[in-house]
Amino acid sequence: IARRLCISRVDVGKNPEEPRRTEAQVVCEITVESDMANALGTLHGGCIALLLDVCTSLPCNLMAYEIRKSTACGVSQNINILYHAPGHMGSELRITSSLVSYGSRVISSRCEIWDKTHRRLIATGGQTMMQPSHPKTPDHAVLETALNPS
Repeated sequence: IARRLCISRVDVGKNPEEPRRTEAQVVCEITVESDMANALGTLHGGCIALLLDVCTSLPCNLMAYEIRKSTACGVSQNINILYHAPGHMGSELRITSSLVSYGSRVISSRCEIWDKTHRRLIATGGQTMMQPSHPKTPDHAVLETALNPS
């Protein structure tokens, strides 16, 4: 499903009201197809969660590239979704995601999913991403003792 998302617009620039702040926005589009439906034949809530997760990551990745020349922006810490209306089979969706804040460890973005066909707001939500800590290397002596008790 995520591979069918079409990016229709990407914007990065300074906020006219806050010139020291850089903003990022990405707009994606997708058509609701049968593999996205629930038992009632409408857009499945889990599919909406997938679209929100993928699409809210895009402005974060964009900003990470602008600042660090790396698209690695972290892992999901929190995803919130508010469902407003059902999405119908064959409807064209427009998903607009915007960066909210970008810090050294935490990045947040928000998203609106609109049914372009029926001019209805389907869902809104946001995601907070964080830089994970490095994995702790195991103490091999303790590990060896645990695996091979005498």
